[in-house]
Amino acid sequence: MPCDAPQRKVELTRRAGAKVVLTDHGKRNREEFANARAREIADDEGRVFLHPFDDPLVVAGQSTLMRELQLDAEREHVRFEAILCPVGGGGLIAGTALAEKHFGTGAEVIAVEPEACDDMCRSLISHRREQNVGNPPTICDAMQAFTPGAVPFEAAAHLVSRGITVDDDTVRTAMRIAFEEFKIVLEPSGAIALAAAMLHRSEFENRTVALLCCGGSVSVDDLVRLTKAAPAPH
Repeated sequence: MPCDAPQRKVELTRRAGAKVVLTDHGKRNREEFANARAREIADDEGRVFLHPFDDPLVVAGQSTLMRELQLDAEREHVRFEAILCPVGGGGLIAGTALAEKHFGTGAEVIAVEPEACDDMCRSLISHRREQNVGNPPTICDAMQAFTPGAVPFEAAAHLVSRGITVDDDTVRTAMRIAFEEFKIVLEPSGAIALAAAMLHRSEFENRTVALLCCGGSVSVDDLVRLTKAAPAPH
């Protein structure tokens, strides 16, 4: 894990029984450097390297989130017109898009990223895997991948309609609304889909939209600090 990963995530990982190795990435991309170190450890110690997103089985596993949502929607007779999905390395959106293709009703799948880390958005436009330079500043720490994974991008490039970006202030406001209105605790990366719906409310207000809000690894102190700095909802 990067040395600047939120302390709460480090603590929860250790509590789950993992040995956590922190990497000092310097000016290099934090995700790229951490993955390189993990590969070294796997080679040196004879372990199996599991990539967090650039693996077909990981993508398949990620697809189950959308499948559960589809089954819930079917029971409630809800038909989605759009799906807003957060994107880091692309595993979740690739799985989401594949689930929608095979089991869904033709909803538009839209990638959501921080303004500072918009590699998937740019990749969908250029039809090739674009890269982020260094570690662009964003409070969405789980969305700072170097470039979309090769495996997820192969799926996403054909099934994701477009990408939209969100600024950090809107993410802070989304975290606050999720807590105050829906009683849901979300870390910044988990709140970005809600932030996108808020930022583009005129586009989505008359559509049935699924928001994938996953990720609540945030400490009380960080939740208060981030939401306290949020612009007031309007």
